[in-house]
Amino acid sequence: MDVLTSYASQVPRLDGEQECSLDLLEYLGAQRQKYATKLDLVIRQYASPLRKRLKQTSRQMDKALRRNGSRDASGNIANAEAAASGLHLLSELTQPAH
Repeated sequence: MDVLTSYASQVPRLDGEQECSLDLLEYLGAQRQKYATKLDLVIRQYASPLRKRLKQTSRQMDKALRRNGSRDASGNIANAEAAASGLHLLSELTQPAH
């Protein structure tokens, strides 16, 4: 939406079309606000359950790796540790900074 608004604001205006251009920019701004509000609602609805599932999956991966001697299917320790670290970091990134 922002890119479209930027392009719309740079379109050369012909005589007598100032009002039309302004109406278009106001409409695009209202649409942007509408969809930003919808996105915020979806984020609020799903963020907590997704964060919980991600942490749970990370714990399950840690447990499975410990059970298998911290080795992945090919027996490579480094890959297993990297996967576990990646999941842990990903779970931290999903939490907003306070």
